[in-house]
Amino acid sequence: MISAFIKTKRFFLKPLMPKDVKKHYYNWFNEKEIKRFLKNTIYKNLNDLKNYTEIEISKKDVVFFGIFTKSNFHIGNIKLYNIKKNHSCELGLIIGDKKWRNKHVGKEVITSCIKEVRKHCGITFFKLGVDSLNFSAYKTYSRIGFRIIKYRQQNRLKILD
Repeated sequence: MISAFIKTKRFFLKPLMPKDVKKHYYNWFNEKEIKRFLKNTIYKNLNDLKNYTEIEISKKDVVFFGIFTKSNFHIGNIKLYNIKKNHSCELGLIIGDKKWRNKHVGKEVITSCIKEVRKHCGITFFKLGVDSLNFSAYKTYSRIGFRIIKYRQQNRLKILD
């Protein structure tokens, strides 16, 4: 499978664990910008978020990484899910810490993650959905090489690599 850690120039990705679910992480989902672009992220309390994390990491078709700074501060997540035998998966990204938004974190971690997953898992087809009003995310995904393959309802674009 994939190594436990993926290093980038400024960050490292490690499997997200329930112990990583702390108040700082929970607070991301109370921010207006996060709520605006992420659907179905209503966590009533820290335990709800821990339970979600436990469920996700137990799934066989999911690889769920936390994005951490070199000083071990959790700033976001990247999740690969619906991993299929036909060498495809879906990708989700959140940069929860406001201080790290618009600093090219997404491009750096997605590029490194895709490279490792291709190398160790044989995944060749990555797809994701993005709100068409999330210009920053759309710009990041385009720079990486993703392209629109179809529009879906509710202003969501389906993008693939």
